[in-house]
Amino acid sequence: MNIRLAPIGDFVEPIRTWNPAITPDKTFNYVDLSAVDQIDKQIKFALPVRGSEAPSRARQLISKGDILVSTVRPNLNGVAPVTDAFDGATASTGFCVLRPRSEKLASNYLMHWVRSPKFIDHMVREATGASYPAVSDRIIKASHIPLPPFNEQRRIAAILDKADALRRARRKSIKQLETLCDAQYLCKFGDPIRNDFGWSSITLDQALERGYVLEIQDGNHGERHPKVADFVATGIPFITANCLRNGILNTEEAYKLNEAWLSRLRVGFSHAGDLLLSHKGTVGEVAVVPQNVGRVILSPQVTYYRTGPELDARFLLGTFRTRPFQALLAKAAKQSTRAYIGITKQREMRIIVPPIAVQRQFSSVVAKIDDLIGQYREHLSILEFLFFSLQSCAFSGQL
Repeated sequence: MNIRLAPIGDFVEPIRTWNPAITPDKTFNYVDLSAVDQIDKQIKFALPVRGSEAPSRARQLISKGDILVSTVRPNLNGVAPVTDAFDGATASTGFCVLRPRSEKLASNYLMHWVRSPKFIDHMVREATGASYPAVSDRIIKASHIPLPPFNEQRRIAAILDKADALRRARRKSIKQLETLCDAQYLCKFGDPIRNDFGWSSITLDQALERGYVLEIQDGNHGERHPKVADFVATGIPFITANCLRNGILNTEEAYKLNEAWLSRLRVGFSHAGDLLLSHKGTVGEVAVVPQNVGRVILSPQVTYYRTGPELDARFLLGTFRTRPFQALLAKAAKQSTRAYIGITKQREMRIIVPPIAVQRQFSSVVAKIDDLIGQYREHLSILEFLFFSLQSCAFSGQL
């Protein structure tokens, strides 16, 4: 089927605006840019704000069925539909609010389009501003959308909705399993900061002295720090804070260095079994280097902990991932231009050290949960591929 292209602006209604300052005592619900989850593509919350305290961007009145498109950093694709829960709220002028014309443009079809790679790529190309790239409402509305007949839009959107629901369900399962790891830890060991169960407790500095931890070392600094021009297509993974997410080390998206750097650098070499902690910029992300990864090179953003025979790396990972310990890390991180917690400060923190047999029991359970999470992530990758294939077919008239 040949699908005609048409400007989005020809099929959306104008949006009413208002100035909350005219009713200083009235409280209204405000949706700002941070309220949109860039992964789930949903509005997560609205802030109750008094008219007298309203930010200058709080102007646009939104309704159920509207589609919000963030005009800043279009590569992040901050888009979301307005649901019943946010009907009548006020949105930031940082959003382009698209209100589809009745019987001309289906809301869920439009939503799928503005989250498609083709739309995102077009917005990225049109964006201006190096440090704060943005597009205008005019650019968004002037962009073209593949526009089949209205009933066909609804049919296509229904298929994509079902495929998207499968992805959401799998993501939810993964989050629940990740929560289960923390729950297992707290049930077995209690709060590691309060030390609810009275386990042996030592600082990480003492752990080094007693052999519980063999090494604590961060990445390479100064003149020896690799630059962008040094990276190659294949080689040894160069681990930055962005490579650590939800207890998983992602080496696929890491920059790579050739083996010559093994002799050029002095420190920052980590290998399988080490615990990694991001300590700069993004503070508190952790992961254990898997056995199939081998050696990696750390950036100055990451510290590795090499544990001894009486401290299990996965147990230490569980300690670091608990909410109480994450709160401790956040408090300890110095706030200048970027959050930061150096090795000296890290070594002052206390950890509990139950008997190694108890640690390994926990580690065994967590390893099984992690294996299941890995399987679910692989399944999610397949679902993602299928969804984008369906999406590509849908907007090219082949669905």
